[in-house]
Amino acid sequence: MTDPLSPRRTFDPMIPRVRCGRPIPDTEDLGLTGFLLPLVEAILSDDETPPACPHCGHARTRVIHRARVMADGMPGFRCSACRRYFKRGTGTPLAGLARKDLLAGFIGLLSQQKPYAQAADELGADIQLVRRWTMRFRAWLLELDPSGQWEARVRLGIAPPLDALGCPACGEVGTLVHHGFGRRRRADDHDRRQLRCTGCQAFVLIPEDADAVRSYPARLYGRGKRRAAEARPRRKRIGPLEGEMVARANTGESYREIARALGVSEATVSAVVRHHRAAARGEAVAPRRPPGRQAQHVPDAVLADVHARRRAGETYAAWPRRMGSATRWSSKY
Repeated sequence: MTDPLSPRRTFDPMIPRVRCGRPIPDTEDLGLTGFLLPLVEAILSDDETPPACPHCGHARTRVIHRARVMADGMPGFRCSACRRYFKRGTGTPLAGLARKDLLAGFIGLLSQQKPYAQAADELGADIQLVRRWTMRFRAWLLELDPSGQWEARVRLGIAPPLDALGCPACGEVGTLVHHGFGRRRRADDHDRRQLRCTGCQAFVLIPEDADAVRSYPARLYGRGKRRAAEARPRRKRIGPLEGEMVARANTGESYREIARALGVSEATVSAVVRHHRAAARGEAVAPRRPPGRQAQHVPDAVLADVHARRRAGETYAAWPRRMGSATRWSSKY
């Protein structure tokens, strides 16, 4: 049984995973890798010097199977005291382990904060195999070091502690889930993990500075404004804000200041103000937003010609040149 005060594995929200094909940074703990690799190499060695019995600890052991005649290349031994058969991997995660060719890459992934699925893709193995190996190595590290110092450095497959977090927008607890990373507003911005509330659909960014990460459950910032205390919904209705945008612009306030104050983009403010000013001057303006796909009126004569050409086997691509119409509706008739 481990000490309750021993170090525990903690999820670091500032370590990115992947977004838009961006390569994941290598966060391998070389200390843990250097601790495990010599142990694994010694266990997988073809040295036929009999070790102590892992069952009873007796030193009277002898080799009974040479390494060259074994399928796994590891010699077999028998204890003269308890008469039990064993190998060097007996009692370790390497006992009966398949795909030993993946061990070197797997040990390098043990200290990296990645999901099991991502590690399985990198190794070319099944996700259940990666999960099972991780559990075995964690138990083995606790046997080698009961204080838990080495086991706490295993970060593969660690889950983020989001159950006790409350959404700063709606106040619900346990509704936040990880949702990739927030958009970079500047070129020098760092990757920031983004959370999403399943209740109010608000987005929350985790603090950038490392000191705030230690207490990040109580210091969540919204997506709308940097360092804002409240998160705003993902989709914000622009209609109720158009009057305020025009009024602020008429007072000489810049579009950038208006966008920051209302939590919208600068391009949106510019389009709304230009549209309203053109309408106030009496100019004929098109709708500010495209109406989207709407039903098109097709004259009866054109529709009859469409059917005739289709029966004749003429392709749709030839119709716009002869009829002066687009093909996006022709295939519907």
